[in-house]
Parts: sequence; structure tokens; C-alpha cells
Amino acid sequence: MANQKKPLLDITTLIEREFILIDGTQYSLKTAAEIALADYYRISSRAEQVREYTARAASLTAEEAQTLADALDLLLGMILIAPAEIRSRMHEMQKLSIVQAFTALQMERNQANRLEPSAANQLSETSTGETNSRD
Repeated sequence: MANQKKPLLDITTLIEREFILIDGTQYSLKTAAEIALADYYRISSRAEQVREYTARAASLTAEEAQTLADALDLLLGMILIAPAEIRSRMHEMQKLSIVQAFTALQMERNQANRLEPSAANQLSETSTGETNSRD
């Protein structure tokens, strides 16, 4: 039997979306692959802002509470494939739940796609064949 190596990357261009139900109707969440790189970093930045504000939700100023609401609206518009009318009917806790589900799903997918240590070591080899030690 031939020694079969694992591929370094296994890339698929097929998009498999997760979905949520809102009032009994199915709506899809975008995948990271569907989001432009700049938008992906905007989502990450806003999601961090949402985490920070929700951690101290009881002590938010009115301005911070509005910033949180605006961030949730922006994030929802970027990740949920649903009409604006549907998104506008949702309250902040529902929006937060969707954003949290999206970020958890992306973290899970990122973990599943991480390189194994042996592959990462191969990438760190210099042109002379020496390995860069980062430990």
C-alpha cells in the first residue's frame, strides 16, 4: 500500500451555510468565505466591541448603549441573509444571539481548518532547510 500524505490544505469552493429560524422561516448565515476580507476584519472588530460592551452592559452610558445597538445592527446586516424588515423586528438580545452563534461557528471552523504542527513546522523552514524555533 502506498504511503498517502495528507494535503497541506483542503480547499472547497462549495458554500454550505448554516441557518436559523425566525418566526418559523429559515434564514441563512453567511460563511467567512462569502465575506470580503476587509469586511471580515470589520466584523471581527465590531464583534470585539460588542463583547466588551456586553461584559459591562449594566454600566453602559446611553451613548455606549446606542453604539452597541448600532454595532449589532451592522453585524446582523453583514452576516444574516434576511430582509431588512425581518432584521428590524428583532430585539437586541435576539440580534446578540445570532452574532454570538456566527462568531462561535467561525471559531469552530477556524479550529477545524488549522494546520497540524508538522505542517506548520514545514512552513517555518528557511531556504537552507533549517527550522525556525518559536518555542
